[in-house]
Amino acid sequence: IEPLYQAGLDGIIIQDLGLIDLLSNTFPKVELHGSTQMSVMSSEGGLYLKDKGIKRIVPSRELSLSEFKHLKDAGLEVECFIHGAMCYSYSGKCLFSSMAGGRSGNRGRCAGTCRKSYSLYEDGNSKKLMDDAYIISMKDMCTLEDIGALIDAGINSFKIEGRMKSPEYAAGVTAIYRKYIDLYLKNGSYKVSKEDLEEISDLYIRSQICQGYMNTHNGKSMISIESPSYKGISKEKAKEIADKYIENRIKKDITLDVFAFVDSRVKIKVTYGKDLSLDFEGPVCQEAQNKALSEKDIKDKLSKFGNTPYNPVSIKVKTDDRSFIPVSVLNECRRNICDLLEDKLIAVNKDTDISYFDKKKALINNKSSKANENSYIVAVKNIGQLKAALEYDFYSKLILDCFILEKLNKDLVSKLMDKEVYISLPPVMRDNKISYIKTYLDNEISNLLDDGIVIKGIYAGSIDAIAFTKKYYPEYEICGDTGLYVFNIYSEDYVLDMVSSYTSSYENNFGELKHYNREDKREVVIYGYTELMQTANCLLKTSRGCNKDYEKILYLEDDKGRKFPALLNHNLCFNTIYNNLPQSLMDKTSELSGRFSGLRFNFTIEDYNETKNILASFETGNINNSYTRGHYNRGVE
Repeated sequence: IEPLYQAGLDGIIIQDLGLIDLLSNTFPKVELHGSTQMSVMSSEGGLYLKDKGIKRIVPSRELSLSEFKHLKDAGLEVECFIHGAMCYSYSGKCLFSSMAGGRSGNRGRCAGTCRKSYSLYEDGNSKKLMDDAYIISMKDMCTLEDIGALIDAGINSFKIEGRMKSPEYAAGVTAIYRKYIDLYLKNGSYKVSKEDLEEISDLYIRSQICQGYMNTHNGKSMISIESPSYKGISKEKAKEIADKYIENRIKKDITLDVFAFVDSRVKIKVTYGKDLSLDFEGPVCQEAQNKALSEKDIKDKLSKFGNTPYNPVSIKVKTDDRSFIPVSVLNECRRNICDLLEDKLIAVNKDTDISYFDKKKALINNKSSKANENSYIVAVKNIGQLKAALEYDFYSKLILDCFILEKLNKDLVSKLMDKEVYISLPPVMRDNKISYIKTYLDNEISNLLDDGIVIKGIYAGSIDAIAFTKKYYPEYEICGDTGLYVFNIYSEDYVLDMVSSYTSSYENNFGELKHYNREDKREVVIYGYTELMQTANCLLKTSRGCNKDYEKILYLEDDKGRKFPALLNHNLCFNTIYNNLPQSLMDKTSELSGRFSGLRFNFTIEDYNETKNILASFETGNINNSYTRGHYNRGVE
């Protein structure tokens, strides 16, 4: 980064929270922007990052136009996606490629598991809802029709997804959007032509397009059910775009005022645009022995800017018609002018402190601390799991999914007295649901307090959830859940300034975890189905239509016969897709001993009997092997 910074780098888009401190202290003049991989969905989350030094956020693609406007109204700089491929999962919340193929979408290595065909079943094998279809393959986003509304909303920057695309794609798509942005700014309205829609559809885009989530929360119309394939760009169109935008470089106009007089230095005043100018002095002009350089001669020599970014639209020369300047000197003057212009245009940054990385590492290592003996944790999502869990005493901390609080009866509440009770917040917390979540929690926490149950803390797995808790429930301990992407000692240190403890990411392997420092503040999941996706689109709605009373588990089956369960959250309108096998480290507790402050059972789709069997098998040591190790041994790309 250092050479880029010194050359005038404007900003860095980051996902890793640890980089906020490292980069802001090492490169103080560069702007830090929060990546869409941070999964920011609420103004609370955005403002929290702003307070931490994030200048601009790139929110989740799933937000609506009104939600983008709400972020702007809250005082945030916002950059939003307007065109290109869309993930089925909320960005930063997808582990499907990671777990199924060992390549992490969170690291830009997605293997495209959402572009494969799946069959959809209801409750396992009982009923097939869709057969061999591209159920989770999103159509590409095209928001040409919405550009005016986005401009009116005050969006600071428009983002065109172009990773691994050709220069012709980038140039062609950008040119079309530039056209309609300019039309709207000039006229206040525009109508997208049929020809432009056809052209943009021919620029390496999926066979179908949609407007994304700007005006639609979800729906079958957003899914390319029949085929996920791309329409390739034709050779003729590629050549046309290359000739227009790539081969013919865009140049900036400059003017030159030249003064050449005997026994004085040649002086050239260069003007670039309205606000930038520079004064250049060359060598002393000599008395011509034969023929003096005419005004035309000087203009001809200085006009040859060739393959540079500059176009001299005006060259004015004042001379005494006695001066002589060698051609080589004029050429050197022209080259020096180009260098000086570049230095002026690029604000060179010299104030770097690369040593800060090592200083920070030393400070972090001084905080190193070991965990005590194993402490066990049980997390539950339904009442059956809770009933089974309350039959065992080998754990002390119990984490309740917030949406089962309303289902607790007096008998279950009385059994909570002997546990340290925590609440887990949902992984998706958008502005349009924050009020609902707060009202719901206020009521349920009050009911528990009336029954003598004290909530000790809240598990938060996102920036939005942390910001929400700090704003509305500052009296509670905050514990970081698996959704916080902690992948090195720097992010670990930074996150532990935000929360009291955190749960290790599913993408960490044991070798990497040995190099972390705060073992007394770190928990790990030793049993549970890994969350592969959190999605705004709904499998049920795509296959059968919306049904808020639907309580069954859906299963995606791939071409290898693996079945991935999915739970539907009707309260907040999102799906969670889980791995086909649970991850288990239950037989590795001796290896994990002393390295984690808590070992967690994370129950999700299990019923009462399944939960009881898992806990019983652990307590007796009779653990079966129908599990996966996840990334515990192999790691991830």
